[in-house]
Amino acid sequence: MTIFELLKSDHRKVSTLLNELKNTNQLDGTSRSKIFDNVKRELQVHTQAEENAVYDPLKHYSDAEELISDAIEEHSEVDQVLEEISMLDADDAEFSEKVIELCQMVEHHVNEEETEIFGKMRDLLDETVLDSMCEKMILNKEDARDKQNLYKSSGVEARH
Repeated sequence: MTIFELLKSDHRKVSTLLNELKNTNQLDGTSRSKIFDNVKRELQVHTQAEENAVYDPLKHYSDAEELISDAIEEHSEVDQVLEEISMLDADDAEFSEKVIELCQMVEHHVNEEETEIFGKMRDLLDETVLDSMCEKMILNKEDARDKQNLYKSSGVEARH
């Protein structure tokens, strides 16, 4: 698997979960909360791993610096909306509005990443570096999941 395939796979998984969440207005709040928890967990694992494995090495290239800075800012904005949604009752109309906002933000970010950032990665990095990024991304995701599981079992919410 290449880093591009791995990232696209993560993007599709999150997109599927977001669509499921967006289309759950008829479900009870408990079911919606569970789906949201999955969305939040997947987004946090992905963004944490991606920032460490992909963005950190890329931000040292002047040709990619602004793109990476913008992408990190978008991750931060997504984190903020996730926290806002976490504070809402899943039966509340504002919950649905924030979910739609989150979907739009993630879709925008994914489109930019898969076109502009992937293009920069192909231009600036050789296969060895790309392969190393993929390996690091996989390890970072495992570490992030382990931390979340540790926090979950201790009753503390994981932060990245």
